[in-house]
Amino acid sequence: MKELILLFTKLGVTGFGGPVALIGYMEEECVRRRHWLSASEFHKTVAVAKLFPGPLATLIAVRIGCMRAGNWGGFFAGFCLIFPAFLMVLGLSHALDLMDRYSNLNPLWTGLNLGALAVSFKAVWQLSRPLVYPRQLRISVLITLIGINAVFTYLDPRHEVLFLIASGTLGIVFQRILNTKGMKEAFTPLLGLLVFYACIKASFFTYGSGIAIVPMLKAAFVDQHHWIREQDFLRGLTLGQITPGPLIIISTYLGFVMGQTQGAMIATLGTFMPTFILGIFVAPTAERKLLQNETVHLFFKWMLPAVSGAILGSLIRLSQFSVQMEWSRIMILVVLIALVFKSKTHSLVILLTGGFLALLFQIA
Repeated sequence: MKELILLFTKLGVTGFGGPVALIGYMEEECVRRRHWLSASEFHKTVAVAKLFPGPLATLIAVRIGCMRAGNWGGFFAGFCLIFPAFLMVLGLSHALDLMDRYSNLNPLWTGLNLGALAVSFKAVWQLSRPLVYPRQLRISVLITLIGINAVFTYLDPRHEVLFLIASGTLGIVFQRILNTKGMKEAFTPLLGLLVFYACIKASFFTYGSGIAIVPMLKAAFVDQHHWIREQDFLRGLTLGQITPGPLIIISTYLGFVMGQTQGAMIATLGTFMPTFILGIFVAPTAERKLLQNETVHLFFKWMLPAVSGAILGSLIRLSQFSVQMEWSRIMILVVLIALVFKSKTHSLVILLTGGFLALLFQIA
């Protein structure tokens, strides 16, 4: 239990780069370094987690904790992953509240956000690589599944889980045929309840990790209820990208904008509570009953590349949201992606490099 708590506290403090990067860090620590799970077990855990709503990285952490140390292990793994990010975002929220008059910091936020995206692109490759070496499917089939699901998820992220299920189902049919195997208002109790409901609805009824939940939160906080301004939402998105832990920790900032510390705690609780319930009480039964069946095993064999493609599609969509199709931002993102793939530079250095470049060229 001690080692589990220390590991996920470490990831909660140093896991910069958003949800995709965080999944990559968990694979590095739990599969390659500590050998708690095999690469196949880890990818199946990711695939099963993708079938559940809520923040993906947090659910995977809870599941690893449960497999390692039971229900309490799942609770502490998820809590230790979230809590450092919660404290950082809460502290930065207070700081930003005092520093709003310094508009010259906007380029720094832009650069940090681009750095986080670059780290996430490398994490997608790391997550997909075990599917290619050793090959679970022919390379042409892998590329097709990844590409198709990346495009579909980019175009329609709300139905990502349907694309994943379709990939697995078509795989079963295909292989059976071939016979092969293989504006603030007073933060009243009523408003607090509405915020809690908006966050729990976004988490519980949205599939596809924190990236897919972002549009749901924007729809509730900005478009539907007009609780906060769009620039406040974009600032929260940047905070989620540049701090370690799950991307969906942006809900902490959104709650803070509305109701200071009280609002931040309510929004955070509403966002992550469904994940703990699903990860500790529901997912274990699903894993036991699903993964032992030969047909389901074949289903997941074909669905795993689709998961990588879906994550890639979500990441491309988030990149478009962040760079806003400005050539200066696109060029910085390309430079950062090249740097993160060509070197073993720590992700925090990549973030700071992005901030420096954006400040240098005054890209707000």
